[in-house]
Amino acid sequence: MRLAVITCYNQPNYIRTKSLLAALRCIDAVEVIDIRNRRIGLLRYPEVFLKILRARINQRPDAYLLAFRGYEMLLPVRLLTLGKPLAYDEFINPIEWVVKEKRQVEAKQTSAALYRTLVAMMSRIIVAVVASRLFKWIYRRMVQSTGIVLTDTNSHADISAELTGARRSIFLDVPVGADESVIEKQGERVENDVFTVIYYGSMLPLHGLQYVIDAAVKMNHDNVKFVVIGGNAKVAHDVAYAVGNGANIDYKAWVEFDQLPKLIEQADLCLAGPFGNTFQARYVITGKAYQYLAMGKPTIIGINEESHIFTDKKDALLIPQADSDALVDAIRWAIDHPTELDKIGTAGKSLYENELSVAVIAGRLKEMLLKLGLTEPATGNQK
Repeated sequence: MRLAVITCYNQPNYIRTKSLLAALRCIDAVEVIDIRNRRIGLLRYPEVFLKILRARINQRPDAYLLAFRGYEMLLPVRLLTLGKPLAYDEFINPIEWVVKEKRQVEAKQTSAALYRTLVAMMSRIIVAVVASRLFKWIYRRMVQSTGIVLTDTNSHADISAELTGARRSIFLDVPVGADESVIEKQGERVENDVFTVIYYGSMLPLHGLQYVIDAAVKMNHDNVKFVVIGGNAKVAHDVAYAVGNGANIDYKAWVEFDQLPKLIEQADLCLAGPFGNTFQARYVITGKAYQYLAMGKPTIIGINEESHIFTDKKDALLIPQADSDALVDAIRWAIDHPTELDKIGTAGKSLYENELSVAVIAGRLKEMLLKLGLTEPATGNQK
């Protein structure tokens, strides 16, 4: 069976798509046709459209999967693939992000910005309401035209079905997974003179970087170093301010992804979050959590709808979100319990292998193929 996987994103090698492709290639009966953009600007759209047409004519896929981030591509892809089953990896629901997450963050900013006039606030609200309702109406119709919608977690599937009004039965949760190919590139473990904690990411509101920075300031007299990777000029400014207040933070604005495993391996403890306590933070297991667990590193997880798969002080350390004091307490416990910390890392790796790995993703994607009405694929072995 030929399955065309369509990627049109400014990060064509995004970890979500890489893990889906790796999992699909574990299924013997599936031949993957990888349709992916090389350009990252606006020209990527006509580039991918042409590749879809060529594949349809020359390779004749039996089904299609539109990978993340495909919101703006969903309607034209559905038209280009008419007559064939289409799965859509929603991953992050745009209604959730634009209407719920972004509005929640803006509301917090608005309450602090007392200089804004009531007229300006009302204008923004009216425009936002009209735009969001139109956007939701269009997006709901597009989602309902697909055969299967993939999400990253079960709770995300629930909330996405609610937001789109689509049948819950068309949603299938598939873990994000990790780039297992880079795990072998990790460096040789060394003993640190200073207990080292690592945190990396794109620093979206759901991640709650401010609580990590606050914890670093509160631990300015502890023998601990925070390695923080990612973010923009504001993050760099906030980190510099924290360092000025005594925090021991080694900040790196950017690190190549294939270098991350070496830095993760050198850390004593990894921070996965989410810590932000935003709307979106209720439903996710962060991408960094998968990578930490796959590498067998002890990890701190923010409690939410999905954290029930973890057991505190067995395979992870669990803390409430938006609570820098709880983060400080967890790090201090880790410093004082090195033997238990090693066991937590080992148990976390087992949890990853059993519930979150590429092999598990392959099993979930077999369910996707069945739901699309395709012939049941033979059981494959990981290659």
